[in-house]
Amino acid sequence: MDLNINRWRVELSDDESDSYSDYEDFDNSLFSSFAVRQTANADHSRVPTQSSFSSSNITFRAYFPPWQPSTKLFNLKSRFDKDILNQYPCVPCSYCSRLQYPIKARWELYNDTIQYPLEKVYQNNPQIKLVFHTDDSKPKRIATCSSCHNSNNRFNIPVPDPVPAEIQNVPPYHRIYLSPIHLSCSLGRTPNSNAYSNYCHLTGTFIYSKNINALALYSGTVGAILANNNSNSWYHSSLDNAATWLCDNNPYFKPYKTLINHGTWDGPPVIFPIALPSNLSQTQEQPIFNINSRPSAVVLPPYDFDTEIHNEDYYYSRLMAGFLTDPNNKELPIPFYDKNIEPLLFPDLFPYGKGFYLNDKNTNRRNIDTLGNYAKSLLLCPDPRWRLSWYWPHYIYLTLEKLRNHQNRTRILNQHNISQSNQLTTADFITNSIYTGRPIIDESKTTTVPSYIRTGDSYFRQKEHHINTMVQGFGLPQIFYTMTMAENHWPHLHKILSKTDNKDTLPSNRPFHTYLHYHHRLSSIHQSLWKNPNLTNWGN
Repeated sequence: MDLNINRWRVELSDDESDSYSDYEDFDNSLFSSFAVRQTANADHSRVPTQSSFSSSNITFRAYFPPWQPSTKLFNLKSRFDKDILNQYPCVPCSYCSRLQYPIKARWELYNDTIQYPLEKVYQNNPQIKLVFHTDDSKPKRIATCSSCHNSNNRFNIPVPDPVPAEIQNVPPYHRIYLSPIHLSCSLGRTPNSNAYSNYCHLTGTFIYSKNINALALYSGTVGAILANNNSNSWYHSSLDNAATWLCDNNPYFKPYKTLINHGTWDGPPVIFPIALPSNLSQTQEQPIFNINSRPSAVVLPPYDFDTEIHNEDYYYSRLMAGFLTDPNNKELPIPFYDKNIEPLLFPDLFPYGKGFYLNDKNTNRRNIDTLGNYAKSLLLCPDPRWRLSWYWPHYIYLTLEKLRNHQNRTRILNQHNISQSNQLTTADFITNSIYTGRPIIDESKTTTVPSYIRTGDSYFRQKEHHINTMVQGFGLPQIFYTMTMAENHWPHLHKILSKTDNKDTLPSNRPFHTYLHYHHRLSSIHQSLWKNPNLTNWGN
């Protein structure tokens, strides 16, 4: 039997002038395993007889020219650099004043016989005015958002009060100490977890919930703000003038005659729950306190919440948010349903005690004027005080998570106690509360949906199941990519930060604009590149 083994070697190059000298020392022992095996078994008694054996080496080179972008792709890149990446929310809606990207604005005919809400609210601010379409060949058109373009879905416009000079003179780090509120924190009770991971602030007996265990586990916010540094130097001389002005002009502070939040030997007064890094080892350097370094993150429990948080006794309106220090320096519990928490926490944002969120249950706009829409309206308001605040965005996020996890509305049918032959109506799920007598959902017929933080373990496990479902339906993907932020290397972002709000070009001090720019980059690439069959031929 004649055997002939050909050993192939492919040499890749992007230059046809490359020589073969770089491959003279190439080790081809991997391709000669048959010859090695034959030599090792040459003396074996049962080695097969072969008439002849030959081998040959064949080498050829493959030339791949460097990739060159097409003309269409090069033009798209130029459009990104000159137009798309330079855009930012700068066009206010004529009805709700929300800032939006110019490419996402909707346009409607201008009516010069009426005064639009944007003109009424900012009539004393000449820098904020109606934005007209640049096309002069058509009738005058003004900018609106996608929601206000429909007259039935228009948001309420926020009316910011002017901030006096006494409060503006207080540095951002010290403004929180104008508040008489002390918020509590509870990370909740998690199965098989450390019992000392629950942060509780309880003294005495209160008349809110009858269950003291519920107060210990579920009172306060669901997380804490991660502090980059901590300092005992919380007092600033400008606080005295600001506190005096609030006592004279703010209805919530008129009973107070002095600055009531005082520091202790352990540090400044605690307004928000603060999470500090654990003790550093001797080899690590202590962080240097920087008064201009704002909080960068919040600490939240990654585990599922206990199902008891959905029960009627643990309804979020019956739980405490924290303590209010009264004019007599006595700490009184303040519940979550108290509508005055926000103006008491942020007197620098609501100096006259007006313009904060009110959840009016008797209005027909409950599905429009929600807490989430209220937060978006203030973050995108032409007045930048809310998005530049150090603590207000964290407070709103923790409040939304508290509301979402402690509600008793999202439930599924309990098949063990319900006959499948009977079709239940909505009225069959209603019963009366044993505490208040008001109608609630019958918990014997339904089961609560497990609750968890949207960035916890269960959240990412759910997303993993979604990916597995897509893979089973469409097969393994040809490309799998991840996107990360490189905000310090984006010249377009730094140009945007330098001409908006307080002109601070440090991305970590401007998280809202940084996120909007990242999301705009990602969505623009998705719409202009990935979904364009002429450029990618995939992603449709």
